[in-house]
Amino acid sequence: MKRLIAKLARRNTRCTCCGQKVDNHLPAIAFSAPDYWQEDFVSKPGCMLDSDFCIVDSEAYFVRTVLRIPIINSKEHFEWGVWVSLSEKNFKRYQKVYGTKAELDEKSYFGWLSNQIKSYPDCLEIKTQVHLQGGGVRPLLELDHINMHPLCQEQHNGITLERAHQIVKESL
Repeated sequence: MKRLIAKLARRNTRCTCCGQKVDNHLPAIAFSAPDYWQEDFVSKPGCMLDSDFCIVDSEAYFVRTVLRIPIINSKEHFEWGVWVSLSEKNFKRYQKVYGTKAELDEKSYFGWLSNQIKSYPDCLEIKTQVHLQGGGVRPLLELDHINMHPLCQEQHNGITLERAHQIVKESL
């Protein structure tokens, strides 16, 4: 299943995908693969998928990221675990520095959003910047702030807690 896979319970729980401790009363929703992945790729040469990296036909490269949407009047964020396509060069560079001190010295990588998020109109191929965080933590995703797409606007302007709950309800 490449759709939604991670739901977090209440406070002080661990993410079901990465095991990272989370202090958040909102669930995080994650995709297990980019939308371009198909289950029959598992045994196909030039294809691979693990919890952080994906390659399709040795020509499309994807990394898993965290898309945070701020909650207005709160210190909390609503989080999506989404996949982003990178160039082969940036994908290989990220694999090389992943989990090392060098990861913190990396500039952001340009990418394209690679999951369709149910609560929004077409999200595939929204321009993004992938910001590495170091320490083996998944990178943060910044959407194109100029784009008038509702997801881009919500990331940059924030959403209400009610909107966050609506997204969760629509996603499950």
